[in-house]
Amino acid sequence: MAIVAIANQKGGVGKTSLVLNLGWAFGEMGYHVLLADLDPQGHLTAVFGDQGAAGLSSFLEKQEAGARPIASGIHLLGMEPGSFKSRDPQTTSAAIEALAAGYEVVLLDCPPSDGLLLQAALKAANALLIPLHPDYLSMNGLSRFIQFTQSLEGTKPFHLVLNRVSKRRRLDDEVRARLLAYFGERLLHTGIREAIAIAESPGFGQSLFQYAPGHGALADYRAVARELQAALAWPPPRNSQLLPRHLAVH
Repeated sequence: MAIVAIANQKGGVGKTSLVLNLGWAFGEMGYHVLLADLDPQGHLTAVFGDQGAAGLSSFLEKQEAGARPIASGIHLLGMEPGSFKSRDPQTTSAAIEALAAGYEVVLLDCPPSDGLLLQAALKAANALLIPLHPDYLSMNGLSRFIQFTQSLEGTKPFHLVLNRVSKRRRLDDEVRARLLAYFGERLLHTGIREAIAIAESPGFGQSLFQYAPGHGALADYRAVARELQAALAWPPPRNSQLLPRHLAVH
């Protein structure tokens, strides 16, 4: 099972849209995918209009190892760290791993913080994907964030992906060149282009794949999915005919 934490301490870099659409791309490839909303803001959950469903919070409250909050599927909702003061990242991480059992790819939408939820996500994950905007503020503190993640769990595979890229901005090329010089192959070759439809689709409770099936940015998400699969040496999906409608969301 591949568990990827999609995280950045800087907010507003497009983590949720990346989780949503990258998850759809993996589902399209045939992987059995779980999208886990670990951000108390609950943006990923809100896309699917199921804010009242039981999730990780109720799992922790019941303290039932291996329990499934919803029998028909796994639903993880964002939880407030303050509600679980007695919990430690290891306990929460174990809960995430138990809930994710049976899935081939698990994408964790992490909060923009360094608290319990991010720490638990990093403990549960076996890889880290860091989305960035192609600007200098996004690069500010990046090395410090990577050092923080490695201080928790040692060196895990991590990769960077540029989000909201525009070919018309010279700054985008400059930022990419700097990231390549410093991080090399850890920067994914494909960037996600800037597109209004990506921002619009969650308002309709849809991924971009559903909202605009012919949009050019879909090629970006598909390419990122293939790059990540190759970089992390994932095995092929068990069911090559599995369609995105089988995605279990939250």
